[in-house]
Amino acid sequence: MAELIKEDAEAPLCFQSTSALASHSWVSKNLSRSFPSSEVRNNPVKWAAWIDRLLPRYGAHWKRSGIYDTLLLSK
Repeated sequence: MAELIKEDAEAPLCFQSTSALASHSWVSKNLSRSFPSSEVRNNPVKWAAWIDRLLPRYGAHWKRSGIYDTLLLSK
């Protein structure tokens, strides 16, 4: 599991031109799957739990993309 998290943290971000996903239709089809539902976005407790659940896996990506602090402040 730790190896998968490390690989995710080091992978290029999907919107960077160096990413194999940058011009692939996968991004538009699957990006919305990782976005929280309106039920989660409109409930502060569920939003905080969603952030906490994804933080170990996506925290490094969020830092590299510049949204880490904003997400944590939104909790």
